[in-house]
Amino acid sequence: MQRFKEFFTSKTTLSPEEWQRIQEKIRIKTYNKGDVIHHIGDVFTDMMFINKGVVRSYFIDPRGRDFTWQIHFSHPDANLKNLFVVDFASFTQQQPSLMTFEALEPTELYAISYENREALFAVDKKWEHFGRKVSEEVYSMNYYRTVSMLTDSAEERYRKLLLDSPEVFDVVPQHYIASYLGITAQSLSRLKKR
Repeated sequence: MQRFKEFFTSKTTLSPEEWQRIQEKIRIKTYNKGDVIHHIGDVFTDMMFINKGVVRSYFIDPRGRDFTWQIHFSHPDANLKNLFVVDFASFTQQQPSLMTFEALEPTELYAISYENREALFAVDKKWEHFGRKVSEEVYSMNYYRTVSMLTDSAEERYRKLLLDSPEVFDVVPQHYIASYLGITAQSLSRLKKR
């Protein structure tokens, strides 16, 4: 659980007793490649931190087409990391999720339930501070992704992903990357050739 502790302490300081209290609330979950971690329509009951692996979250439109919302991963060399596996709206509002989450490779997650998170918030200001910082990061990531989808060309989105997270191209199938960029697999192939 060292990676999670390092991430946590990058946001706030912790005494050994505070870390112990947090650690007692966390469960380890493991998934194989292809496992569905969360189904559309279910309430997101856990917020999960990626220790290792890659997860894709996606929507399905009324015609059955899926659209990649996020690629969640934790690669040490990536400039941009997406460390949390959570439909934040579903988790914080305890409402049915609009997304499905799938493991793209063997994945290990550290999970904290909604109830345990709320209990920690109630007794520990540091956990509340950490939760606020994570919320800000999640919002910022989604904000900049949305702005990019609305204002950048496909080539600009491709170049940003290549610059921020080139490792994604080694572990995520190309059709999922294309979906994440909002383009077809053929368009992605042409961009890569250029």
